[in-house]
Amino acid sequence: MDEAGKLLKQMLGLKTIHDTVEVIRCYKLLYKYGLSFTEEGLRRMLTLVFSKDPQVATAVIETY
Repeated sequence: MDEAGKLLKQMLGLKTIHDTVEVIRCYKLLYKYGLSFTEEGLRRMLTLVFSKDPQVATAVIETY
């Protein structure tokens, strides 16, 4: 699971909007199941609130 966490963190930086939104949704679901690696990813996700794309910013806001 740690390898999956590393991959998801890398995917947060993708340029494709749809992929980034899906990773955010994935983090939201995995956090509900209590996986430990999600906390770091959620902190990293906070910077995406200031994204130029409104879909990404909205997805982050909905997650929190």
